[in-house]
Amino acid sequence: MKIKMNRTIFLILFLVLPYEIFSLETSISFNEVLTTENSYQYIALQEKHKTDYFDFIWRFSVCNDGKYQPSHGKDFYFGYYFLLEQGGLGIKYNDLSMKFGRLQENDIVDTPYSLFVSSKNLNALLLDISYNDNIFFFTSRWTELNRNSALGFPDRGWQYNVYGLKLKGFRIGFQDSLIYTGCSFDADYFLDPLPGFFKQYTRISPGKPWQSVGNDNSIMGFFADYRENNLYGYGQLLIDDFNANAILNPDSSYQNPNKLAWSFGGSYHLNFGTIGLYHAGSTKYTFQPTGYGDKISATDERYGYSYYPAVSYTANGEVKTILPENNYIGYYNGENNISFLSNYKGNIRDFNIYSSLEFSLSGEKSPANPWGIYTNWTQEKNAGTKLLDSIPLEKKLILTINSTRTIKFYGSLSFMADLKLGYIWNSLQLSDVPTAWNFANNNIDIFSPSNNSFAVFSFSIGITYILEI
Repeated sequence: MKIKMNRTIFLILFLVLPYEIFSLETSISFNEVLTTENSYQYIALQEKHKTDYFDFIWRFSVCNDGKYQPSHGKDFYFGYYFLLEQGGLGIKYNDLSMKFGRLQENDIVDTPYSLFVSSKNLNALLLDISYNDNIFFFTSRWTELNRNSALGFPDRGWQYNVYGLKLKGFRIGFQDSLIYTGCSFDADYFLDPLPGFFKQYTRISPGKPWQSVGNDNSIMGFFADYRENNLYGYGQLLIDDFNANAILNPDSSYQNPNKLAWSFGGSYHLNFGTIGLYHAGSTKYTFQPTGYGDKISATDERYGYSYYPAVSYTANGEVKTILPENNYIGYYNGENNISFLSNYKGNIRDFNIYSSLEFSLSGEKSPANPWGIYTNWTQEKNAGTKLLDSIPLEKKLILTINSTRTIKFYGSLSFMADLKLGYIWNSLQLSDVPTAWNFANNNIDIFSPSNNSFAVFSFSIGITYILEI
């Protein structure tokens, strides 16, 4: 442990000594983390400037948790890898705002179970233009997913729009997402406020001189929320694919699966803090790409609702899993799932406290494989809409408690402790596609409930120093 601490002190000095303060807020954080699998350190340096009209932020971190390959070899920089977590600019003028750079994504609704944009605060290269007045609000956001991938991923981009109206404490709106392949940025999608469902057919359909190469997937939905005094409540619906035949032609043998997700809940502020209750779920296949063909001509369109069209990568010669919550663009528990969460936020004796208890049920899923073990949904027995239709299911119960205390010390000094406890029954693990269906365009592994059950434990302590100029 002494050797590790000496290395950590050296790394802090390496980051801080050459640094020249030139902004309003500078912070450095250090965290020591202990889990059932390993222990590691996380160090971050951040610069932030914020005014009424202009702001910028960059956040650079180093970590040695083994998640990624060390940036300069195992014996150089003591096995740490480097991350640019954030780096971007923001401009505001009256009701209009713009932000661009590598920044954290966020949804329009205030919930841990947001559907269109993950509540895990994942970061990506983006360009966001938003308008917000007393009645109307609108957002157009482009996000780069993949470009010049060394892993063979196609260039992919994500366009996200929000249109909404306000009425006193109510907001109601339409959300529109579109994943496209063949390029990482499409100016037409970003600048044209027409919903993606219509744009995709005007851009890529054949028989026109302006036809574009690529493939697109449109996802749409609605939300409504209400905020007044101590109360906040919301509802959100996401539609990836809807089976109109069930209404228009119920006798037809062609009944494709509904790909739907839903979320609702809210919070209430009491004298001792804020209590929240939330529920969300998603049918099977919802966030996955589509595919078609047969055993000979299996096809994967690679436009799943995920940052990467894959479920694993290789680091130091070892195949590592891309955790679903780090890959899904939207609802972090993914498809074929129902979840319930309660949380508490408050201040007790100058300690800021956050706690949550989550119970989640999950079946087979994959953010990158179109139809699981099949090449087309029509090959599945009793084809149609599915939800938690297999046994066993993953059962997950997780308790999280976080406490932070801040004191003034030539700026501010914050001390943090975070504890995560729980148990996972029949945990989701990557499994191969059965040999009978394993073809070049349908061989991406699937997350399936296993016979493996285990306890979850993670404890971290940290300190953050903020200097404000």
